[in-house]
Amino acid sequence: MSQSAEKTNTDQRIGMKRTKISHSAKGRLLWVGAVAMLFAFPAFAVDLDKMIDFNIPAQDLSAALIAFSHQAKIQVIISEDLGERASRGISGQHSIGDALKQLLNATGLNYRVVSDTSITIGKPVVPSRAAPQGQGAQGPSKTSQPEGAAVAVKDEKSKQDLREIRPAIPEILVVGSRTLDVDIKRTADDIQPYVVFDREQIEKSGSQDIQDFLNERLPSLINGGSPARSATGANTSIFNLRGLGSQQTLILVDGHRTTPTGQAGSATQPDINGIPLAAIERIEVLPTTASGIYGGGATGGVINIILRQDYRGAEIKLTYGDSFNGGGATRRVDFGGGMDFEGGKTTLLVTASYSDATPLLVRQRNFYQRGTNAILANDPTNIYAGFAPPLGSTTNIAGFDPNSGAPTNLVLNNGTSLNSPITFVPVGYAGAASDNGAGLFANAGRYNLGLANTAQAGAGSQGSLLNAPTVSSVMATLRRELTPGLRAFLEVSGSRNEGSFVTNPISGSFTIAAGAPSNPFQQDVEITTPAFGANGIATATQSFGRAIAGLIFDLPKTWSGEADYTWGLSRYSSSVPTFGLSSAANTAVNDGTVNVFRNGGQASANFSPYVLPATTASPSNTIMNDVTLRLSGPIGWKLPAGFTTLTASVEHRREALGDYTLTLPIDT
Repeated sequence: MSQSAEKTNTDQRIGMKRTKISHSAKGRLLWVGAVAMLFAFPAFAVDLDKMIDFNIPAQDLSAALIAFSHQAKIQVIISEDLGERASRGISGQHSIGDALKQLLNATGLNYRVVSDTSITIGKPVVPSRAAPQGQGAQGPSKTSQPEGAAVAVKDEKSKQDLREIRPAIPEILVVGSRTLDVDIKRTADDIQPYVVFDREQIEKSGSQDIQDFLNERLPSLINGGSPARSATGANTSIFNLRGLGSQQTLILVDGHRTTPTGQAGSATQPDINGIPLAAIERIEVLPTTASGIYGGGATGGVINIILRQDYRGAEIKLTYGDSFNGGGATRRVDFGGGMDFEGGKTTLLVTASYSDATPLLVRQRNFYQRGTNAILANDPTNIYAGFAPPLGSTTNIAGFDPNSGAPTNLVLNNGTSLNSPITFVPVGYAGAASDNGAGLFANAGRYNLGLANTAQAGAGSQGSLLNAPTVSSVMATLRRELTPGLRAFLEVSGSRNEGSFVTNPISGSFTIAAGAPSNPFQQDVEITTPAFGANGIATATQSFGRAIAGLIFDLPKTWSGEADYTWGLSRYSSSVPTFGLSSAANTAVNDGTVNVFRNGGQASANFSPYVLPATTASPSNTIMNDVTLRLSGPIGWKLPAGFTTLTASVEHRREALGDYTLTLPIDT
């Protein structure tokens, strides 16, 4: 059972758009099973002698162990049906081992230390009577060990027994050291149909970024085209779950909403390609309607990025990737480090990453040539029957009747008929005057279908197939235990994601009238030529900054709460080569200033003086302020599986989209 309410108030003015959003009353009902439960916290070494101020009242044993797990900050695995067992509780300063001993007193249960971060609760394992003393024992008995004694699992048999038990233990609640409910660890067996990718899958993927990783593994992700493969230069992510639109796919980082991207005067889905894969613990995807749980913008589903928080010491990772055919090489360096102070009361975590890539160009793959050959083998009219000739490595020419537009056979100015409406300029051709048009006559009936030495769309050999992003990020997290029931945290992060894409937006198609100084034919001709000097680089830069500060506190009746404030900044800017040339370019082609009937490269057909300035968008800032209060605890309804637990949150979020300037070139 859950409630969500979203209030949107939009104030639009010329050049400015501000959005105020408040989101509140977001809750979730959790079932806590008594047969097998796991209460988990971040990794801290289990020090049984560590003194802690406990405040656990007398109550059901299940609720008492939840409170113990909260206050001791260790993982507690319960592999036994607790039934109606009760605990006398404990208060005051005690060691972890002594506290467990008192909580389990008269329950018939004891505990085991199973790793550096967790213990299990269960019945003592009694050795078989048939086995000789010291042989065949699978665990301590009540007569050989004091009740509640810690037993370290060292022998292989005990480890095997533990591995056999673990798969049957559902992970009901994971209360992180920073948030409640929002970072509950999801699994494929969750009550909701989550898809979870863990760190091992991410590390072995070889993917360049989050977009690349999920595109290859998530069937419910419907993207019309990734920005990383577009000519806009943007390397920003875009996720569209179940085809309901990117604005209905909610993006979370550690369970928190993040700042949207401001593009062209509107707020779009937050970009997460700036988060390095090495900093991710897992990715949880809920590909179903989740607005009742997460609020507005989650009709299509939710993608939650959980960052790593387990660094101890320092880790540096260098990664290089390339293809055998060249192009698209990637380099990455990742750093992660963490340290504890004051016996673990204060922890500091720092991560940083830098990566860049080289572009993958059209000429480095044979996609275009293979496609062209397939068309020629199956439907050559697709290429030869069109009005405008295709782009090739030299100028392609087609004659037409200006009145009807129908193809007409080409006739040179000297009266020589080519007996075909099409031809192309030979490689290295010096012009019709050099051979009376013999080269054009020899190529009659064919087009040049080779790659042009430009970045024009389609057959431009220098054009990019993939973006070449440069991504840098840094994050620092400070946590401090103020008292046994009060913890504070501060997280500061920033990233810069810059994409670049080599492109040439010029089609290269011109109409040259009969009688024009440059036209060697008696007919009007349509030509498509390589646009030398018009290559450009499309760039888009997305920068993010975020700061989160908050408190986690324990409340009476084993309730706990968290209050946090999030400030986020997103800045976007772009520069894209403008489509088309100035009107003077058409005059230059017709009068021969740009001689497209020669094949002298840029020396004879230089279009750079006619290229329009790039279309630019000045940096636009989107600022988010978010205040959230979360509460979680048992509500006293005893069900067959145990006590029900309620988790609720109240959130107020304000997003403000700043001014930006779009510069469009004007052909004067």
